[in-house]
Amino acid sequence: ELEKKYFDVARTVNEKRVSSGKQIDRLINKELPELKLENSEFKTFIINNETIGSKGIDKIIFKIRTNKNSILDEIKKISSGGELCRFALAIKVVTSNENPKSIVFDEVDSGIGGAVAASVGERLRKLGKNRQVIVITHSPQVASLGNEHFKVTKTENNEKNFTDIRKLGQEERVNEIARMLSGKKITNEALMAARK
Repeated sequence: ELEKKYFDVARTVNEKRVSSGKQIDRLINKELPELKLENSEFKTFIINNETIGSKGIDKIIFKIRTNKNSILDEIKKISSGGELCRFALAIKVVTSNENPKSIVFDEVDSGIGGAVAASVGERLRKLGKNRQVIVITHSPQVASLGNEHFKVTKTENNEKNFTDIRKLGQEERVNEIARMLSGKKITNEALMAARK
């Protein structure tokens, strides 16, 4: 009797997962062009194996394709670091749409640069219009699009580690973005680019 009840509930959950999976696929795929993944596709596969488990009878696999002519395969087998970060951003955007709370992204832009980093920064900026978005980044393209800029520095003193977080003023922010662009020595060209 308990087994019958389990399968009744598990099949109901399966139907909801299939329906939600299609909706999530549609929403994530809608995000991809803004992240310079216009030829990519995300798809949720829900495999009903009728095996009893604590999470129901389904095995859920997320697959992607990064080019129109390639096959759909598991995310971990296909994507580069930069692609993986952008897919993670799309997933986070879609799954947090109902939640007005803060979102933290830790190096969501790793492995990307140039125009792709700028597009990720633009998407993060749009996301920040409706909620607080905190982004930890080493990308000057992304940092330059934030409303506020905090610099994190780590120091060691007497065998203890210290972390300092300080909000930057406008000129300090320009200098920090210039440093991110050019390295240790800030050049005039980097300062001009940072101001722009």
